[in-house]
Amino acid sequence: MEALHRYDSDYQHGTAAPKTVPRTREGARRARRPAEKTYRKVQVLYKMHPKMLAKRQNALRICSTVALVFLMMVGVVACNAVSAKINLENISIQKNIDSLEARIDKLNLAISTKCDIQQVAKVAEQELSMGFPEDSQVYYMEFEKEPEPQPQEENKGFFQRIQEWIQGIVG
Repeated sequence: MEALHRYDSDYQHGTAAPKTVPRTREGARRARRPAEKTYRKVQVLYKMHPKMLAKRQNALRICSTVALVFLMMVGVVACNAVSAKINLENISIQKNIDSLEARIDKLNLAISTKCDIQQVAKVAEQELSMGFPEDSQVYYMEFEKEPEPQPQEENKGFFQRIQEWIQGIVG
């Protein structure tokens, strides 16, 4: 038991229970002053492990790819909406064209049924005071033919003249 205590003089001997001897000022040891605590600033370094950094970069690439694909899909949907609107406009224009073509066909049919040579001659004589020309009113004109220009020989290049010379020799 004595090994558990610091100093042997701190205890009274001869009794059943060890008791500590009251210390007086003179005999008391001076207690040590506790050392002042010094607080050191901890320097925190924000460095990442290379594997963790690679994982974050990979996650960033995936997120940016997903965002890019999403924006492309939104663009495609917007283009489809615009093209659907344009298609509706094209359909309405095509219907208008078809109705105009049908009207043209009807007018051509009306013209062809009302226009024969005899009816045109009748309208020309009665309404427009037109008639067939007399022989004195007809003039014939003859035009002289211009002489056709003769093709001029093209200036042949050096290699073309050599080729013709070789062909002339070979025959």
